Amino acid sequence: SGHPVPSQHSRKFHAAWRGVAVLSKFPSREVPTNLPREIKESARTLITTTLVNDYWVTGGVVYGEPESSSYPQQKLHNEELLHHVASQVCHLTKGPRFLAGDWNCEQHSLPVFDLLEAAGFRDLQDLAFDMWGQPVAHTCKHATRKDFC
Repeated sequence: SGHPVPSQHSRKFHAAWRGVAVLSKFPSREVPTNLPREIKESARTLITTTLVNDYWVTGGVVYGEPESSSYPQQKLHNEELLHHVASQVCHLTKGPRFLAGDWNCEQHSLPVFDLLEAAGFRDLQDLAFDMWGQPVAHTCKHATRKDFC
């Protein structure tokens, strides 16, 4: 799991929903990173590597801040979270990689989407549409697409 979620009374911002984890039936561990302390301690990011057969699969999970008056800098913070995790996974690791999570932002609404595309990343729904014609579905409350892999 990622950094422990702060107790309710010590939170800087209201955050009823926070925390990330990766579950796997294969051996997994957190990857040591040089992420800024405030990013690590946000309890919104986690970078792991998992040994699947003979391949290490490295990935990042991000749980973006929701759109809310409690998060007045939601877009800026989500860009920072995603940028740091994407930079680590895209440029500092080799082999199979992924980024996933509830990013609480629409596709291409933040500059980090350009970084991901430049590194060759595509969302699974986009791949499924291109390869098999599977329609892209809403991932958030059947209304928007804000969850990605």
